[in-house]
Amino acid sequence: MNTIAMQTIDTGDTVHHALTGEDWLVAYVANELLCACGWPCTLVPANECTLKVKATPEQRQELLQRLADGQGDDPRRSYARRILATQVTANDANTTLCPNGEAWDDNPDGIFPGQELGVRMNRDTGLYEGGEADDDGSGTPSVTPVAPMFYASPEQVAALQDRPGASEGGIYLPLRKTPAGKFTMPLYSAPEAAPTVEAEAAVIAAAHEWASERTINDWAEADLMKAIALLDGDWGGCPDCNHEECDEPCVPHTVAEVHAAIDSRIAQLVHEGKLLAYVGYAPPAGWKPVAMPEPRRRRPNTVNDELTASFCDTLDGTRWRRLIAFRDISAERNRQDEQWGGPANDDAHSVIDWQNCIHKQIRQLANEAERRERLVKIAALAIAAVESHDRIRDSSKGGAA
Repeated sequence: MNTIAMQTIDTGDTVHHALTGEDWLVAYVANELLCACGWPCTLVPANECTLKVKATPEQRQELLQRLADGQGDDPRRSYARRILATQVTANDANTTLCPNGEAWDDNPDGIFPGQELGVRMNRDTGLYEGGEADDDGSGTPSVTPVAPMFYASPEQVAALQDRPGASEGGIYLPLRKTPAGKFTMPLYSAPEAAPTVEAEAAVIAAAHEWASERTINDWAEADLMKAIALLDGDWGGCPDCNHEECDEPCVPHTVAEVHAAIDSRIAQLVHEGKLLAYVGYAPPAGWKPVAMPEPRRRRPNTVNDELTASFCDTLDGTRWRRLIAFRDISAERNRQDEQWGGPANDDAHSVIDWQNCIHKQIRQLANEAERRERLVKIAALAIAAVESHDRIRDSSKGGAA
């Protein structure tokens, strides 16, 4: 297959792979390597494939969007995001153009936050995504395509049978390192064995443990949280358990709601300048930033009494321990708001809900190792209940919630 013919194959096309005899849907073609859709991620030299059905521009665009919306560290997802980001830039009327007339791309290599490793070609995907140049110092990345280990005769493979009887002996099969004559069937090395069920269960359990008390702070954590939510599925709340299994107020949710909350968290981090956005990123439709609280200014110390004097000026052992306790309780309240949504979630609970949540923590005070942590949670839940009570009361009187 010549270079001109290879260039006609693009995302969304259907090709025939000569060595396997299969028809594949193309995810991308880069650096003379073709990556197919489906599982597992398959990458072969593009000259092994023949174009069968050419995709329409609409079909190509639809597949790029589906690939970009995927989960996890998938090279096809990275490629689609890079192409779509380039399209957004090219469609902008104010786009800066290169001398050759093409749209200027601020991120031509598709390097997103957390992947700043320098430009190199990934030998497994054929994409430039970080690393170093070749050992010869030329700066030209190299490609190691998938190659057969041996070649066999198709007729001899088809006639191959085990020895008759109970013999455990084998049959010798002639092979060649290079194709010649009737030795035309390529033989590839077997992929690595799939992880065992126990290993997968251990990884899933570790991921859940990691996510249980985690606040999202970067793109990788957001992707992992979405994958965990997708694995868990929709949750309808604790059925008939009277909150027995919940450390916090139980709130039913769907996978879509969890993903939307994660996207909002990422958008807020980008808005506050705490996270770099990749080229082409846009916040979720309808998202509005949460106003950052203004720093509180201390009032001048005009009266030397316990109510207005600087707290630190009168700290003895008791007051110091009280300050530490208040600090931990405040931090726990902030964590609860980030995890459960703050006032919008709290105000949906009744007095019985708060009583059950606090009572659940009280029943676990017997564990001495966790006693202080449980007491902090109890105090934070009590403050949350007080805040919710005050908001509901003020709202019923026509005041500000």
